[in-house]
Amino acid sequence: MVQPRPLQGLCRFAGAGRGPKGKLRAVAREWAFARAGREDPTKPATIDTDIAEQFAKLGVSVEADAIEEEAKTEVWRVNWQSVMAFLGCETQWRAVAMAVGEGSRLVWLGIDYASARPVFERRDRVRQRQLFSDIQVMEHAALEAMGELDE
Repeated sequence: MVQPRPLQGLCRFAGAGRGPKGKLRAVAREWAFARAGREDPTKPATIDTDIAEQFAKLGVSVEADAIEEEAKTEVWRVNWQSVMAFLGCETQWRAVAMAVGEGSRLVWLGIDYASARPVFERRDRVRQRQLFSDIQVMEHAALEAMGELDE
């Protein structure tokens, strides 16, 4: 079984409103790949201290300013509740096992909204409609990423 890797550090970005599109999708992709114990191949590679040490053993030097201690996924303040709600639905995903050749694989269907309802209801009532819409955006991005994992 593949061990999930920790979701890269999320940091609340104090942006004053909605910024460039795609932040919710980026978080969802990061979550999907982290669940599978893999890195998102569309993200640029980063060099942390461990990788820099491995390069040093091979005789390759890495400039100190190129080393990143921890990659962060920035989340706009306006999206923070949506991201927390999406992560709160983590155990509410539905999947089916499908036979493939000699083995089988899971096909992810999406979030079971009836089971996830308590997650939405605990949030601000005024924002529930936007929250649900944001979670659907994230769900679709995660499903897309999960499909890429099978390729």
